[in-house]
Amino acid sequence: MSDWELIPGGPVTNAAVAFGALGGEATLLTVLGAHPLSEVIRSDLRTQQISFHDMAPEYADPPAFASVIVSPGGDRLAVSTGAFHLAQPSGCGDALETVHPDVLLIDGYLTNLALDAIRKARQAGLPVVIDGGSWRPYFEDLLPLCDIAICSEDFAPPGVAGTGAILDYLEARGVAYRAVTHGERPILYQSPDGVGTVPVETIEAVDTLGAGDIFHGAFAYEWARGQRDFPAALAAASRTASLSCRHFGTRSWIAHL
Repeated sequence: MSDWELIPGGPVTNAAVAFGALGGEATLLTVLGAHPLSEVIRSDLRTQQISFHDMAPEYADPPAFASVIVSPGGDRLAVSTGAFHLAQPSGCGDALETVHPDVLLIDGYLTNLALDAIRKARQAGLPVVIDGGSWRPYFEDLLPLCDIAICSEDFAPPGVAGTGAILDYLEARGVAYRAVTHGERPILYQSPDGVGTVPVETIEAVDTLGAGDIFHGAFAYEWARGQRDFPAALAAASRTASLSCRHFGTRSWIAHL
């Protein structure tokens, strides 16, 4: 059996879709630009009822894109342009004041935009969550301003290896709520209320594409609606991510909520 889909994505885009699917109102701050492919992204965001602010509407180059092959069992191979060629807005303007969010989720690709948004969120008393899928040097600037960091086991700052070292690294930067995911293995977490593990449901995976992004969106939804029990919020996010892995692509799982 084979199938294909053309799906807008990226960590925070997929997270916004998950946040909206669960019942939240998500707003995406990003760079779309004027390229013809950008209209595909806009159309999908409208379909998913995701509001968005294009921070570089005149940007003419193609958006970031990837070709992803998913094998039986859910493993994947991705070839991507990355997002580092995109225009880098100097800040988020008055977007946060316009939106009045309950939580800010950052993936860190648009560094100046992310840093400005984090600073404004902190001034407004909003919780800030960072998606640490893999290490990027500018996380050194972002992490000390974040309340929550949920990282994958591939998150590897220079000289840091292993879950314990990752958690220690995050603690040293003042991150109050810290967790490291390990795919189908338990999540390890530390918080002001304690430390522990969160089990992950055993499933027969169809497609793991975007599962981490969906996890972060689901966690942000739990936090935004007032769930302040860290392991409970992680567990709820894990259940949503597991559901997504049972279905092909990053959208079809929504029909099974």
